[in-house]
Amino acid sequence: MAKEVIKVVTIGSLAFLGLIFVNTILLFLGHESSPGITGNSVADSLKEVYTEMSLASKIFLLVQFIALLIIFIYFIIKARKSIKERDEIAHLNVVKNPGGSKTDIDTLYEILKDRKQINIPSVGKAFRVSKELAMEWCRILENNDLATIDYPGFIGDPSVKLAVPESEKSKDKKDKDKDKKSDDKKDDKKDDKKDDKKDEKKIDKKDVDEKKDDKKPDQDKTNVEKPTETAAQKPKKRFNIFKKKKPLDTSVPVAQNVGVTDKDKKWVSEAIKKGLNEKDVSKLLQGLEKSKREQIVNYYKSVSK
Repeated sequence: MAKEVIKVVTIGSLAFLGLIFVNTILLFLGHESSPGITGNSVADSLKEVYTEMSLASKIFLLVQFIALLIIFIYFIIKARKSIKERDEIAHLNVVKNPGGSKTDIDTLYEILKDRKQINIPSVGKAFRVSKELAMEWCRILENNDLATIDYPGFIGDPSVKLAVPESEKSKDKKDKDKDKKSDDKKDDKKDDKKDDKKDEKKIDKKDVDEKKDDKKPDQDKTNVEKPTETAAQKPKKRFNIFKKKKPLDTSVPVAQNVGVTDKDKKWVSEAIKKGLNEKDVSKLLQGLEKSKREQIVNYYKSVSK
């Protein structure tokens, strides 16, 4: 194998040098050389020769360099391929007919189970048989569902791959399905946890709102000296005598056993403006204690006169 690599590299190098030599001769053929080489005379000479060349000569020169590049790349690929085959053959460790109980095909299958994939030319070189015979062995393995032959599209050699048994395929499929189901369950659990957290937040918010409502003073247990601002500012009922007039705020200050406050006076002033009489005022103040109601009614009488 080392000899083949050296041969490929040698042929490529010779072809490379040969093309350079031919192009140099074609480039300077028919041109007089300068008496001496000084400074940039070589570069100037090349420029002069190139400018004096015809279009056909320039195209031919370009084609030559492209062909040179393609050949150089081709031999590099061949050299790398040869090195790869050499390494692959070295790792195969082929022992022909060990003990006389196994055939070469059995040995090839044992190696294939370990390597999973082998190039068919490497099989022929490892067993020291022709490429056609190695291909025939691989076809026998393929016909017995032990291997599959992979043919490359354009570049490269065919290779033989270890076939996966149906039982292992079904097992792998079951494992994939199982993993997928477990992932789905994990996602469902995550979604459930998120929903539970949202519900807990809603419940906590509801509890906080209920606690706030519990902290609000009860109308029946308020301080006797402070009327509830909610009752005075947010009316629960409206009483309208005249349809054309704005409705009167019928909510009354909730206070017990105290004198007439400023809010009470304001409420009485609004009642007078709306044209309510003493009977209407007394009716609207039914929710208060008798003493408080009498105080506000008396104040109404004194003001409305």
